[in-house]
Amino acid sequence: MDHKTGVVNELFALQRSYDSLASMDGQNFYATSGISLYHLDAVAETEALVGSLSGPDALGLEFGAATLACFEIVNGRLVPVSTTTGAPLGSALDLGAADLGTIVFVPAAQDPALTPNNYE
Repeated sequence: MDHKTGVVNELFALQRSYDSLASMDGQNFYATSGISLYHLDAVAETEALVGSLSGPDALGLEFGAATLACFEIVNGRLVPVSTTTGAPLGSALDLGAADLGTIVFVPAAQDPALTPNNYE
């Protein structure tokens, strides 16, 4: 969706609603539905079940560098997960947070982190 014009460009129809979504390249996405992890390929227009996450309390997904991480709401941890199986990889990062807060999308030119003096 173009946030300025409100125009929506549908990539392809999905088979289900997803709870979370993460992508490194804007073409390959990883998403959760319950504890199931899916790979969505926007070019091939496919959805494929990757596997199950380790617990029922997975809230969101995010890429850190090239590693997919899942946020566990009960434990407040980021858990690195495999993009081929959904299984945990290594140790979790304990954030001590009840949730990740709100994600806000803004154009790079207006990102306060990039333009700290632009408060409007």
